[in-house]
Amino acid sequence: MIWLSLAISLVILVYVILQMELAVFVDALNQVQPAWLIAALFSSALGLFLRSARWNLVSGRPMAHILHFWRSAAIGQLGNYIYPMRAGEILRMVSLYQFAKVPFGQAATSAVVDRVNDGFLLLVFLLVVLSIHSVDVIGVTAVVS
Repeated sequence: MIWLSLAISLVILVYVILQMELAVFVDALNQVQPAWLIAALFSSALGLFLRSARWNLVSGRPMAHILHFWRSAAIGQLGNYIYPMRAGEILRMVSLYQFAKVPFGQAATSAVVDRVNDGFLLLVFLLVVLSIHSVDVIGVTAVVS
């Protein structure tokens, strides 16, 4: 099954590369600023680490098990990049169950809590941005009150 998956991925990758305008791709690569790339990679790794540490603490496992939670967070994040509708969360739940031996119900609950937390933080950031930049859109009373 792994070899079949790799073969399908390779065929799709070759197809995408053949459809790509190489000059545009090379131009885009030349415009990448290494400092911003490093900052983005660092912030992504830090976010995964903090999420892994939180899941580890919530599960009550010793911090020695954080590598299992890191692996699960990375698998879930990759799944979210590849699959639609945040399907990586299912991969994360399964990997938490397999690697960290977290009960599946607890893994599922952590995924729900994460989504609620993300939604709440997005709402807070939205309100901050609107309060700073859009006084005319929502009105002075809404911003001040």
